[in-house]
Amino acid sequence: MESATFFAGKLQVFISDKSNGIMSLYSQTIEDDNTSISTLRCSYQDPRLGAHPNFQIAQSQNGKYLAIFYDIPGRKENRDLYGYVVFDSTFTKIQSGEYMLPFDGNMTTINEHHLTNQGKYLLVITEHKDRNDRFFGREFENFKALHVYRIANDSLTSFNVALQDKRIDDILISSNDNQHVVMTGLFGRGNRSGLEGVFTMTMDLNADSIINYKYSTFNQEIFEETLVEKQMSRMERRWEQRDEAPQIYSYKLRQIQSLSDGSQIGFMEQYYERKYSNYDTRTGITTVVYYYYYMDIVAFKLDINGSFLWGKRIPKNQISMNDNGPFSSFIACNNDQQAYVIFNDNKRNYTEEGIFDSTPNTLNGLSLSNRKNVVALAKIDLTTGAIDRTAFFSKKELSAIVIPKQMQIDWKNKELLMYAINRNREKFGILSFK
Repeated sequence: MESATFFAGKLQVFISDKSNGIMSLYSQTIEDDNTSISTLRCSYQDPRLGAHPNFQIAQSQNGKYLAIFYDIPGRKENRDLYGYVVFDSTFTKIQSGEYMLPFDGNMTTINEHHLTNQGKYLLVITEHKDRNDRFFGREFENFKALHVYRIANDSLTSFNVALQDKRIDDILISSNDNQHVVMTGLFGRGNRSGLEGVFTMTMDLNADSIINYKYSTFNQEIFEETLVEKQMSRMERRWEQRDEAPQIYSYKLRQIQSLSDGSQIGFMEQYYERKYSNYDTRTGITTVVYYYYYMDIVAFKLDINGSFLWGKRIPKNQISMNDNGPFSSFIACNNDQQAYVIFNDNKRNYTEEGIFDSTPNTLNGLSLSNRKNVVALAKIDLTTGAIDRTAFFSKKELSAIVIPKQMQIDWKNKELLMYAINRNREKFGILSFK
């Protein structure tokens, strides 16, 4: 099974298959009489030895369009071949094609496939200075350029993205019903590892043109909340001596969402990994341990022009070992008045009434035990940025542990499909945020 989603009025389960070099993707539905119907939706040929189906599925935000993408590596002069099919709300094919990018596959990274509310297909890619499979430096040092394409049938329309000396990380796309598309990312400068702010680029697909660029440096509030006073003073002196803009480090842009008035609500998360090796001279064995750090969240709001309105930090401490943090990170959803952030936390960070206690200097780390686990719910007023953080429920109350990474948002109906697990038993729930 590749994926499952609600589309064309039914729950669609997507199943891939391989036969004689033909990769196929079927959608399967359960009818009212409990019979199942499977329909071939997409197929391509890949005769390479060891090749497997390579499908991705995306929906427009309004739920009216669905696209299937696939990638055939290394065909024709080392360039990957890409294909896609777009369907309307009746599951009727309205567009399809195959195309190649004007770069070798190992010189680029695909940031996002995006399907607009009108069924138009956009692709955002990062071009690198050196080949991915031969580059051993830090990721931010290999950035060369950013490219945006609108794809129709077998042709690509390129948007000329002028970044000057900036570097763009973690690109996300949001779009609305008036054919305006906003691309948002975090920007830094050159080979410096720090991030200086948020980059936004607005495109008008009616005219196939870029109508606005904006580089918004992080507001001082974010730095003051993220750093203690002594750290803040030290960093300010460093930035002044080096003539640098204020920067934050190790943050990833996780979510961005356009509001009805054209403003945007976004969420960053401080994330990094550490590798520790220990060599035992007695046995000659080297033990390697990986730690995964999912730390503070920064919620922020941009106005219609991409300028900062506010930025707020949500402190959390989630550290795990050798597991990539399956119970860490968060999920966020919003309407036009409030945003809701959900993540696993420690009961000791809250009062007996379930209110977040912000007075201690240290924050208790993530706990998965019945006694100490709690699920945090941070409600954010989108006008002021004010945060109300409380204990939502606990593992003991639910008899399961929530997995925010596996939760899904239904933006059309303003519902969050919640997911939790207890050994081999799964639990689901729906949270409405209308």
